[in-house]
Amino acid sequence: MQLFARICVDHRLLGWVLVFALGIPPTLGFLGYRVADPLPAGWVAPEVLEELQEAEAKFKSNTPLVLVLEHDEFFQRDRIAALHETAAALRAMDEVLHLTWMGDLPEVSLRGAQKLLLPESGDHLTADQLAESKQALLAHPLAVENLISSDGRTVLMLVDARVESHVQKIRSVAVQHLASVGIQTRVTGTLALYDIHNRALADDHIRIQLLAYSLVGVLLILIFRRPMAIIIAGSGPVVGVIWTLGWLQLIGQSENELAKIILPVMVMMIGFTDGVHLVVRLRQLRSVGTSVRDSVHQSVLQTGPACLLTSITTAIGFGSLMLSNSEMIAGFGRTAAIGVIVTFLAVILISPLLAVSWIGQRMHVSPHQDSLGLLMHRLVGVISFSSRYAKSVTVTGVVITVGCFVASSRLVPDDRVSDRVPHGSEEWQAMHIVTFMWEEFEVCG
Repeated sequence: MQLFARICVDHRLLGWVLVFALGIPPTLGFLGYRVADPLPAGWVAPEVLEELQEAEAKFKSNTPLVLVLEHDEFFQRDRIAALHETAAALRAMDEVLHLTWMGDLPEVSLRGAQKLLLPESGDHLTADQLAESKQALLAHPLAVENLISSDGRTVLMLVDARVESHVQKIRSVAVQHLASVGIQTRVTGTLALYDIHNRALADDHIRIQLLAYSLVGVLLILIFRRPMAIIIAGSGPVVGVIWTLGWLQLIGQSENELAKIILPVMVMMIGFTDGVHLVVRLRQLRSVGTSVRDSVHQSVLQTGPACLLTSITTAIGFGSLMLSNSEMIAGFGRTAAIGVIVTFLAVILISPLLAVSWIGQRMHVSPHQDSLGLLMHRLVGVISFSSRYAKSVTVTGVVITVGCFVASSRLVPDDRVSDRVPHGSEEWQAMHIVTFMWEEFEVCG
């Protein structure tokens, strides 16, 4: 740590050169350079997905997408016509590989299939024929509670598609043909759930980061008050987050769900604590009359080792995730370890370099104006208690840690796509309609 302290106070140009050098890899990542191929965003290995897709291709009735259609009375001439038009329009789409619905079921007799249970609409179609079709479909074992509900108010169209981005296009085609006759259209299925999950994740990504950065900003204002102190304490963490995001791009982990959301917030908080420790000690030294150079030098020597130790242990903890067989978890561990280290380097270089410049001349305050210092004085009793009963506090901490380990070892991983989508979304509500239909069929069966 002596080397960092000397570079920051006696060789500032070299310090800024080091900052520039550390920023080269993430800059290359933002510019599109990659040292590893981008990895898929899902939890399942690519080779497993390829095998699954090969198996699914052998079956025509694959249904990753379900159109849930609702109306009090489907069996009217105009609505039946709209259903047939919708089926024809969907089958004409390149995005749709296969479609199954109740209009495909034939009436089977000893002489073979003669006609469809749901005839094509036309002027010759009478109300009696529609009533007979409805009765036949509600009695058909392949139709009732599979393609049409037992009360005849819900109809399903099972769509085989492969790309999540096609979900909204397929839905819009169905709505275009069915809305005019009053049929409500919803979409669900694994493909639709993943689509809404990805869109919700993108919204959460922005909202969570803005909330975390705002919280850090408010804390910096409350702790330091002076703009120069806020700049010095916050610049290192901000640069650390930018470097971490660049590293995500460089090593092909930019689509990692865990890394995208958790990592920027995590490294910001880690860098924030390091920056606060550094600047608080710096202000304490300045308040007792220590020169700018000496206060920066001593603050780096006194707080740097502790920050380095916590960064190393944190990096080791997250780095252990690289042993996981899941590439998403292993990738998160890899990027987390990198992010923690580069954020520490950003804080230990940039904050002292700024503090020793003209910016640091106006950051100190008198002891009675230091709100954080006053708060720490009030916590002296807690610190004294821990020091006086060090053995008891240590044993208690070990017991609690062992208890948490035992409790966590009995937990069973449980991750469902349905738990990761907004429960107010159309896809989630439609899924429950379909689930209720199939559960009711199993109970009746």
